Amino acid sequence: MQKRPTERTTDSAPEQRKESSGPFMWPIPGMRAGWYFNPVNRAIMHSPKREAKPLMIGFAPKVIGLVTARSEDGKHNGIRYLLETIEGARLVTEDELDNGEWAGKIGMQKPSGRDAIQAFATIIRKQSMDTPEVPSRVYRAADGSMVMPEADAQEIGYRVTSGEEEPAKDFWSMAGYYAHEHPTTALMLGAAFAAPLLEYLGLPCIVVNLCGDGQCGKSTTQVCQACLFGSIRGDGQQLFRGWDTSKQGLPQLLREARFLPIFREEFSTLNMSLAHGEQLLSGIVGGAERTMGGQAGVVQVGRGRFHSMVGSSSNRPLRRPGQTEDLASRLYEVRGPFWLNVFVNADGKVVEENPEAEHLSQWIKRKAKEFAGWPFEWAIRSGMYGAENLDKLMGAHRRLAHQFGSAQGGVAGTVAGVHAAWVIGAQMLGEVIELPELADAAAKAARELLDDATVSAIAAHLPAGQILWDALDAARVAPAEFPDIARVPEILAGEMRSQIQGFTTNNELWVLPACIETIARKAEIENVSACLADMKIRKVLIPGDGRNDRKRISRTLRDGTNRLPQRMYCFSIEAAETAYSGPDEDQEHGQDQEEKQDQGHGAGQQPAEPGKETSIQGSQHPSMQGSLEDCDPAPTEEPATALAGAIPAQVHSSLVTAETQVTTGQARAERPMSAPAVVPDLIGQSVAQAAAAHGGDVEAATAALVKRAIPDAMELLEACRLGGRYEFTSYPAAPDILKKKSTKGADQIWEARPKFIRKDLVRNGPKQTVTALDMNGAYLSALKTHLPIGALQHSTETVHNPRRSGVYLITPPEWNHPDLPNPMGDRQEPGDVWITEATLRLLLRLSSEKYGRLCDAPVIHESWTSGSSENLLEKFRCTLRDAREASIAGGDEMTLEYVKAMYSKVVSTMGESNANHDIRRPDWMHIIRAQAFSNLWFKALKAHQSGLTIVKMAGTDELHVVGNWREAFPEGRGVSQVKVKDAYEIGVGE
Repeated sequence: MQKRPTERTTDSAPEQRKESSGPFMWPIPGMRAGWYFNPVNRAIMHSPKREAKPLMIGFAPKVIGLVTARSEDGKHNGIRYLLETIEGARLVTEDELDNGEWAGKIGMQKPSGRDAIQAFATIIRKQSMDTPEVPSRVYRAADGSMVMPEADAQEIGYRVTSGEEEPAKDFWSMAGYYAHEHPTTALMLGAAFAAPLLEYLGLPCIVVNLCGDGQCGKSTTQVCQACLFGSIRGDGQQLFRGWDTSKQGLPQLLREARFLPIFREEFSTLNMSLAHGEQLLSGIVGGAERTMGGQAGVVQVGRGRFHSMVGSSSNRPLRRPGQTEDLASRLYEVRGPFWLNVFVNADGKVVEENPEAEHLSQWIKRKAKEFAGWPFEWAIRSGMYGAENLDKLMGAHRRLAHQFGSAQGGVAGTVAGVHAAWVIGAQMLGEVIELPELADAAAKAARELLDDATVSAIAAHLPAGQILWDALDAARVAPAEFPDIARVPEILAGEMRSQIQGFTTNNELWVLPACIETIARKAEIENVSACLADMKIRKVLIPGDGRNDRKRISRTLRDGTNRLPQRMYCFSIEAAETAYSGPDEDQEHGQDQEEKQDQGHGAGQQPAEPGKETSIQGSQHPSMQGSLEDCDPAPTEEPATALAGAIPAQVHSSLVTAETQVTTGQARAERPMSAPAVVPDLIGQSVAQAAAAHGGDVEAATAALVKRAIPDAMELLEACRLGGRYEFTSYPAAPDILKKKSTKGADQIWEARPKFIRKDLVRNGPKQTVTALDMNGAYLSALKTHLPIGALQHSTETVHNPRRSGVYLITPPEWNHPDLPNPMGDRQEPGDVWITEATLRLLLRLSSEKYGRLCDAPVIHESWTSGSSENLLEKFRCTLRDAREASIAGGDEMTLEYVKAMYSKVVSTMGESNANHDIRRPDWMHIIRAQAFSNLWFKALKAHQSGLTIVKMAGTDELHVVGNWREAFPEGRGVSQVKVKDAYEIGVGE
């Protein structure tokens, strides 16, 4: 065979190796006479005859490590060999030694003949006895620490680093900064970094699926997650790949990964049906465990099970109602976007879009590959997986999980524990990349996503019978397929008889046995028997006599036709609604409120005492900022609650946010932990009741509806919040600037109400026709704005944080455009002024390059803000909008006036009004009003850019223009349309 050396330094050329005899010619143990090994140059030689000179067969590769595969408790259950080659270290197995296939892996020709193969295998095994042990799988050492695999000891890609260490520190710190600017992304990076600890924290292995439309940052986030642990370059790595896999391929890999995460992109590439795909996911979250039989009836020793996380991505959600309980509590979905929509230069600094700039997500993805593997390596070096630190992390997780609601147990408890682990992972990552703020952002996102995740998990795990009933309930609405029982003989005698699948009575649904299977198959229900058994237990299925699940149809129907089977499945509609509709929401909400008042705000949390606040402390690894024992205590008289003992308070005191503080006098609007429900038609019900109560008198009924618009609007708002993401505060403590100075006075907030008029055109301009346009539903559209969620917190930061909302003290910029209204409105007083979030965002946009820098950026001096969302009132807004559009289309003026009163009055009374006792949010009132003015200003800008002359702008909905306005705005009564309010002449001359 060809003589090819494998070592990088010594004996690097075959011709330099000298064939030796004498003491350097050792017989190879276990071989027939004539086979020799030279330990000096590792030459294998063979003498065909006793007196003949030995002939060179080849050079054995140098063994640099004995790679061991241990069980989770540290016991040996397999070995491999690490060989040195000119291309780097390569792994070979026992089987590859015995069949000679190891040679091809290191660039050598395969030994010829059984004796040559045995000679090389014997020498390689003999050399390994003098090499160090190299772990290939994660296992728990005797002292409780986690031993991580070496980079060369496995081929998945863990701990394979790319790039230089110092530039890697700079990149990962910057990547962490951008992730912390988008809290959901910080949480997802934390989820990945916490994956090795899931089993240690008592949590199951999970699948985390990033979903959303294309180009929302899913792939970038997954690349970033995978590159935390190792390199994803090359065809050999298994750390980050597509989902396409055989039924056993991925589970086998997961058993090899054990405690470390694996990432798979685009679930749609999985070449399996939905049912088989869910079976694969169920196997994954079950640990990918497999028991196999061996020879002589002995069970083979397995490779253990998977205890970590599989990261996934897909455009469409993987969650669906009716999934088994294992997926309900172990499959998590997080929607994008995941990164800021900005452009950066080569150094990662934000710049204006230009040909040399690169989108942030692309820059992150490219750089993560360049500096892969370092965060995991830094964590190992710092002793993060040592027994002592693991115990501290476990305690920190236990406290944070309790605060998130793990005491509830069941699915909700598991979800709370998993989200707490993700925050712990973000803290760990923040330590190694020296960005402790990462945990703050992750904690914020965890709180925002926790309720949705819990509700989604509970909603996905439906009783077996409910899945089938939902399918039957959807099918029975077709009158041709499920007619009333009185029409059955007529239909069976006609041409439509083939369509019938059953019939209905007053309280019963009868289904043909063959159609049950068809309906179940369309709903992708595999086990119909289990569904029927559940329905029978819940009295939904009305069985026949004896053991027959099918009930005999009535004698009248049997005598009237012979086209129906004698027995059919019979279901009680009333029993189904009772069994599968859940508890009464009003009762559940009332009970939840009472429990919250007794227990405080949050599971297992005591009510706050006057003058005290609950807080969350951050976690800090011993390698960062000194030992934990030397850290200062949290700045509160209460005991540390969440991460105390593992994280020093000075690092994460900022975790105490408006969303987590509960002080005396605050009343937080609680949300029942139930599945998102369709908003009931409260508007239609109220209109119908009012019309009936007034005998069809439209004028009287409308007046009655308008009179009760405020309480009805608040009831609708509460119904729209069920299943929502955020739990906003209804009665937060307000700063003095939001308090009226007198009963009829005003507070200090300027809403930027416009009162613009071109007096020069009106008095001295040419004669021309002005059209007064009315913007429909101005306050209704303004409900979509960035609103603060919790109580406002004071800050002296001078930079606007787009993740927060509130009121700001600014120095307004000068306005030098007489043909456009001043975005600050009709303000006459100079100097600093308190404005709202909506006005500040308007000024910032106008100061940007996109809007031609119409003004300078406002100077922020101080602010009162809280974490914000633009969708707090979105479902409420959409419900009112749809009712408004339906009333216009149907000519229903009663409903139209009622809806208008609801949204206009709820805005005007949510401040300090005796007419509305359900909410006290003067900050919301000012922001919504200012948003209406801001929306009107942008309509004016659009008119100006379309060549129209703006003559007047006033209030929330009044815009007067000269010119062909129909080229700029669509005409109509919709919220995105405008209507003509008036037309008049201005100017002088003929």
